[in-house]
Amino acid sequence: MSASIPKKHRTIKFTSSPQTWQSGGSAKMDFEGFVEQQADGGARTIIDAFVVHASLSLTVGTATTFGEDLARFVDSLTLYQKDGVQRYVAVPGDAIRILNWATRSPGSIYDMPDFSVGGPTTVNLSLYVPLRKEYCENPEAFSLPADHWSHITLKTPGATAMSLGTSVCTINSGSYYVEAICHASRLAFDYCVDTVSAVDFKSTLETDLVVSGRVHDLLIYTPGAHGGLKLTGVTEVNVVDEFPQSTLVFPDLVRDYQVERGEATNLGTSTGDRIRSNPFVPAAADSGVPRAIAALLSTGNANDEGKVRDKLRVKTTQTSSPGTLRAIVRTIEPRSDKAEQVTGAKYLRNPHAAGQPVLPATHGGVRRPVRGADSKYMMRTRHG
Repeated sequence: MSASIPKKHRTIKFTSSPQTWQSGGSAKMDFEGFVEQQADGGARTIIDAFVVHASLSLTVGTATTFGEDLARFVDSLTLYQKDGVQRYVAVPGDAIRILNWATRSPGSIYDMPDFSVGGPTTVNLSLYVPLRKEYCENPEAFSLPADHWSHITLKTPGATAMSLGTSVCTINSGSYYVEAICHASRLAFDYCVDTVSAVDFKSTLETDLVVSGRVHDLLIYTPGAHGGLKLTGVTEVNVVDEFPQSTLVFPDLVRDYQVERGEATNLGTSTGDRIRSNPFVPAAADSGVPRAIAALLSTGNANDEGKVRDKLRVKTTQTSSPGTLRAIVRTIEPRSDKAEQVTGAKYLRNPHAAGQPVLPATHGGVRRPVRGADSKYMMRTRHG
């Protein structure tokens, strides 16, 4: 069984000023400038995650709004680097919730409680936006230096946009703020650039995904109640460019996730419990039908692992359609020259070392020579 790799640094937190939710339709909020680039005695600040918080006055009518669906208090989130790269590309809140179950230890994740009919009631909602990848060979290779971060653009839902099915969830008022979960580093690293996007399938059975790098995670779901509709009828998935044949959704992909993330069917995390409801592991009563599929799940991946691609074809076999499938894609992209110049100019411990070979760092401290163009996809450390 694979295990997540715990943090090895003291956590440092920074919090933005709150912004007021605007009625009358969806609106955008920009959060920037609240993370110190250097902290803790001049060390470089590295961002491991952001957390979006909201205090909202909600009224629920007709039927209960499920806790899994409250992640939709974020309509979409885009995270920008200073070089213009988008680390999260307008990703909906329900997709970010599913990404958490793929990239973080399931034991550390919880859903918000169900909201019964009633109100107005003020509730505090949170959505964790991971950058550090706990199950990769070097989890912190995917964190984001504060001096590379530009801003977060948050699109908030309109007054009734959180409603699903027969549940009518109305936002009356509220505010949002963002928290940055960081650590301090005194080493000069060029960090990997991984981007997350959510793309609807172009047809019922298959789609061609436009990518620009190494695809490490490919997650599939259908938006709907309980964090996503049951994928009833989806029997096989084939990532054409990665595998020679299709893989059965149940038991193969469900069991693969359980083994890689240490989840069993009858745990509280997987039985539909309102606080922790894992979309990848179906409750026993659901006869093996999950609400999300991990067609590609990064476990132990090295930063430079996988082929560089510009597209990826995904096919499914279905006995019936659960609705429009949506793919959550995490891709390792090449760093821009601008990002590398920031590291070279500011954080070389020995400025005369700029002409020396740059070696990639792995989790175990093993260092290997850079292999040509692969170096742009790898976390590297500069030695003086």
